[in-house]
Amino acid sequence: MFPSAPLSDNSQPSTAIDQWADLKTYTKAKQIVAREIRSLSNFFHRHGSEQGADQCRELMVKLAEDRFTLAVVGQFKRGKSSLMNAIVGREVLPTGLRPWCVSPSGARHDE
Repeated sequence: MFPSAPLSDNSQPSTAIDQWADLKTYTKAKQIVAREIRSLSNFFHRHGSEQGADQCRELMVKLAEDRFTLAVVGQFKRGKSSLMNAIVGREVLPTGLRPWCVSPSGARHDE
């Protein structure tokens, strides 16, 4: 359903056609999510929940800006940082023998 990120820096570089296909898949998925959020917002408006409608507006802004929060939780030394590094396609979070992420950690894309 959604395109997968390369698992390592050693993977074959994707072609422009592959990247275009991934972008089209992402755009379609984003449009589906936006449509569902609008539907939910309409539901909240009809039922008088301004708080719910406000939360939907905030989600739409995040979606438009391509910002989101992904929580990854689990026991110590179970590969959470390795999983996130694999999703991103490069080593962003530290991995190793010591538990690095004892407290919440964050990563942010910055162009």
